[in-house]
Amino acid sequence: MTAIVGQPDAPRLGLIVHGILGSGRNWRGVARALAERRPDWRFALADLRNHAEGPKPPPPHTIAACGDDLAALVAELGAPELVIGHSFGGKVALSWAERHATAATRSVQVLDCPPGRSDPRGADTLGVIEAVVAAPAPVADRAEIRSFLRARGISEPVVAWLATSLVSGPEGWRWGYDVDGVRAMITDFFGQDFWVFLERPPARRVRFLRAGRSDRWLPDELARFAALPRGSPVSLDTLANAGHWLHVDDPEGTMQWIAQDLT
Repeated sequence: MTAIVGQPDAPRLGLIVHGILGSGRNWRGVARALAERRPDWRFALADLRNHAEGPKPPPPHTIAACGDDLAALVAELGAPELVIGHSFGGKVALSWAERHATAATRSVQVLDCPPGRSDPRGADTLGVIEAVVAAPAPVADRAEIRSFLRARGISEPVVAWLATSLVSGPEGWRWGYDVDGVRAMITDFFGQDFWVFLERPPARRVRFLRAGRSDRWLPDELARFAALPRGSPVSLDTLANAGHWLHVDDPEGTMQWIAQDLT
């Protein structure tokens, strides 16, 4: 079930899409703060397929399929004026905007997610997913999984974050997402390129926010943004003192940037 933050009868709707291995609740604090500042807005916190309360459909588990899931959710909730996607969720938002968006959606925000293809080799996210896939589950004590992740070189903050996705059942502690589905999703993510859509140009604003301490932005990607023509609806800003999890490193800066589209 998709969580709604803000007044249920607020007339304006924003939709937030989390990153891989996350869930909608990761963004609850930001959504609550935004709704308090702008009570005319409510925010839907979507769960991706194979994550938390998201859909559990059969393969293929692709960015396009996730975009279709978002379209089904929008058919339920109504068209959002604003769609926000972080990391993996950024490409999901772009896929939805390219194939499903209507005139009601005025802006798409993509947080720390370059739109082009990328090389998965050396990607920290892929290493985390492989560790999750290899972790023993179910187990009687979730501390066993935490110890396994630490032994695989996963940092303590990431281990603590991952542990929030463990759920308890009759057989013990297990992951709250489908790990094989998640691996298929991230594999497809690296191969997807949305530059043709962005350079067309799109019919609505598409704003990118780069984390200044992120290692995801290669020089050729930045050069392509710089080459966009004057007046393009596509733009790139930088939040200088944030890492990839911008809403954790600089929540106020992230909210101020998002709020520019809440007018």
